[in-house]
Amino acid sequence: STVRALLSKGLTEEIVFGGGLGAARAVALVGPTGVGKTTTIAKIAAHEQLVKGRNVGLVTIDEYRVGGIEQLGRYAELIGCPMQVASDARSLEVALRRLEDCDLVLIDTAGRSPRDAWALTAMAECFRDAQEPIEVHLCLPVAMREREMRNAIEHSAVLGPSRLTCTKIDESICCGSIVAAHVQSGLPLGYFTTGQRVPEDISVASAESLAALLCGEDVN
Repeated sequence: STVRALLSKGLTEEIVFGGGLGAARAVALVGPTGVGKTTTIAKIAAHEQLVKGRNVGLVTIDEYRVGGIEQLGRYAELIGCPMQVASDARSLEVALRRLEDCDLVLIDTAGRSPRDAWALTAMAECFRDAQEPIEVHLCLPVAMREREMRNAIEHSAVLGPSRLTCTKIDESICCGSIVAAHVQSGLPLGYFTTGQRVPEDISVASAESLAALLCGEDVN
């Protein structure tokens, strides 16, 4: 529609889109508990390996959530990619070395309360001490309340994120918080996720897809 086309043009000028993944081989998804990081990783891994033909490896440093390792393990099995488990900087380094043949390594992390400053600092050090650069994507659900979103953005700054991925769009009535989160964080938009299906319910964030969402349309 004309409205969507005009909105899309305006968004191109006002919003920075990160184009999914950057240049780093290792990419970690971080964010509060329950934002859908593991499912998002599975979607990206499936698309990169099965559609683009890249060798993908998975690492989980989520030892806290019951079933977290098993969930990622099931996805690894289905996609047919190797998986490693890490718990600190040293074991992360070992995991990355074991996956040195992979073109892309996706790292799943434990959900952290924005108030848990110690855990976030420890995770930041873990990434910093790895022997290769790790690109960090902050994942936030679109239906998150504004105060919680601001909190999560503020506290995750210690991790040095370079992209913002907006999750659980299907569970939100209004998508204006995507723009608010982008403005507050200053981070380019990476991906939009719109449901539980792997790998279908994900798209690289773009002015066109954001315009469609703001007009109340489905992006898949």
